[in-house]
Amino acid sequence: YRIKGFVARKHAVPPSSSVGIDAESLPAAHGGWVARRTKSAARTYSLGELRELQFQEITWDGSTPKVITDAEDRVIVALAGRPVDDPTWGQAIDAMYNAASVVARQFKGPWNHRRGYYATVGVGVSFGGGQQAPQPLVTRGGVDRAMQAFIADPHVARVVGFVSSCFAFYAPRMYAHYRTTMDSVFHSLPHLSRLFPCSPFPAFNLNLGPQVCTRIHVDCANFPAGWCAVVAFGDFDYTAGGHLILWSLGLVVQFPPGAVILLPSAIVEHGNVPVRDGETRMSFTQYAAGGLFRWVHYGCQTERAVQLNQPETYQRIMDEAPSRWSRLMGLFSHLSELPHDRAMVS
Repeated sequence: YRIKGFVARKHAVPPSSSVGIDAESLPAAHGGWVARRTKSAARTYSLGELRELQFQEITWDGSTPKVITDAEDRVIVALAGRPVDDPTWGQAIDAMYNAASVVARQFKGPWNHRRGYYATVGVGVSFGGGQQAPQPLVTRGGVDRAMQAFIADPHVARVVGFVSSCFAFYAPRMYAHYRTTMDSVFHSLPHLSRLFPCSPFPAFNLNLGPQVCTRIHVDCANFPAGWCAVVAFGDFDYTAGGHLILWSLGLVVQFPPGAVILLPSAIVEHGNVPVRDGETRMSFTQYAAGGLFRWVHYGCQTERAVQLNQPETYQRIMDEAPSRWSRLMGLFSHLSELPHDRAMVS
């Protein structure tokens, strides 16, 4: 994706809200490739409960872009929204919902998992858990063919393309790092396939509901100095439910259907406010495992292989580990630097 000059000029610095937390203090693991597991609340919260806990509520129409910055002025969350003045966007979101509904009707379980009680299917490429190289995720629930149809749907591809443009626009350095890293993965392992050629994300979860509401959690295996992208869709009143809870930041954000939000899901505890009875809510979440970035950094091999075959390189990598997390913070753009950073992908 290349940022068009007139777009960058028109939206040079978006409106922002600041939180008094330094993102570098959030819980990445030693080495910075994944996040630390935290003892999360592991439950859902109503909007009333969050108000009693004095969470700051951000009202958002899902159209006007807005960013959330940390104490160091880093852009850590982007409320990217949707294409402006484009009536066909709603049609694309409706078509995406219909395609997801086909998958939902064929899903055979399981339903209960650590993020909540709802149907979810993961597809794409990941790395971790003792694997020797990146591998495709196993599609569960008996929906392989339905998921292939979902991926091939042109409306889904359109949404993915917009998500990619938002990623590049609000985190240009991070976006460039994702692109070069995933290019290395797929160049080194040509038998693996990208889900969407335009996207820097190698995997996604399709959360099928029918009332997707995640418990407070972190996605600790995701790349901690990176973003995941979430699109919500369905039929629900976003002022009454479906909000994105950014637990670590003390925020609860209105999240309308058809809107895009990007957040560092590995280090910020997050979840959703339940929607009301009779409403439907699904979501589409793109992400990248931190293990992929580690594998590429180690020369497209495992840590054990580097240790055995390249001891000097291994020692250098170990020596840089304590400071890596601080350096990876440079992937987040400072709000004032966004116009400059966008030149990287223009």
